[in-house]
Amino acid sequence: MAKRPKIRAPVAPKKRATTGGVDPASGASRLVCWRLDAVDFGGTWGWGNLDGSDLARLHVQLVAIESERFDTLKREKRAKSVKVEQICQEAQERLQVIAREDTEDLWELRISEKKWRAWGFVEGSIFSLLWWDPDHTVCRGLAKGVRRQR
Repeated sequence: MAKRPKIRAPVAPKKRATTGGVDPASGASRLVCWRLDAVDFGGTWGWGNLDGSDLARLHVQLVAIESERFDTLKREKRAKSVKVEQICQEAQERLQVIAREDTEDLWELRISEKKWRAWGFVEGSIFSLLWWDPDHTVCRGLAKGVRRQR
């Protein structure tokens, strides 16, 4: 009688981690976090212009925002994308000085203290801080009929 080869049981596929139905690339549903690699300390909106008392209040505000999701900030119009050609000429020139002239969009983050704004770049839920705009002068508003990208 000839030997029959043993048949191995099929190997079960390895388990894979899931994202729970959330696109991990977008990151918009994740909590906001900060990067400081793009911070500009010079110029009109440089973080070097921030005085000590404002710094303490800003810290409190930024820590509070860290407990929020980026998509919530966008929905509540506290964070929005603005085309570089829509910001003031001085800000556009500052981007050239700091070698960021290839930037197409900046993000404006409204901070509840006064009319403070922080400007930067966003990837997913990571906000890379660039400028500190306490007087809301980077982008004063847009003409009617010109829409901001959301």
